Amino acid sequence: MKILLTLFVLLFSSTVVGEIPGVKIKDLTKLKTDQIIKAVKGNQQTGIYNDGTYKTSVKETYFDNGRYKILFGNKNYTGQWKAKNNKICYKEGTKTKFECVQMYERIEGGKKVYYFVMQKIVYQRMDTSVSLVQLKKDNERKRSANIKTNLV
Repeated sequence: MKILLTLFVLLFSSTVVGEIPGVKIKDLTKLKTDQIIKAVKGNQQTGIYNDGTYKTSVKETYFDNGRYKILFGNKNYTGQWKAKNNKICYKEGTKTKFECVQMYERIEGGKKVYYFVMQKIVYQRMDTSVSLVQLKKDNERKRSANIKTNLV
């Protein structure tokens, strides 16, 4: 199986052989289409990918216009995303077909943690989710602080 995160597991392969240790689907809540959109649209999520062969960090950015950008380990991928039939779907780069996976959530430590599932195997966990608006504000605040520090 080729290495690729949530979106890419299915873009390149139909088999996932591993899973996130200690997580069982029966302990998770499956998201419906509208819940998936709310969870990802305009947000950036970070977490881990583990297909049993390869494990790495992952950062997924879901833009309002249906585009995505993913940092998978040290590689970047871009494409389109959409939610339909209670699944999140991805079309990477020049691919012509969307591939879809199920998305689940669970409250852990008072916050939502998202999981991606293919063929009943949990292969990706997203521990943090931050709105792109908030990220922009945080970056502007950091830049302002750096400018003030450099002026002193």
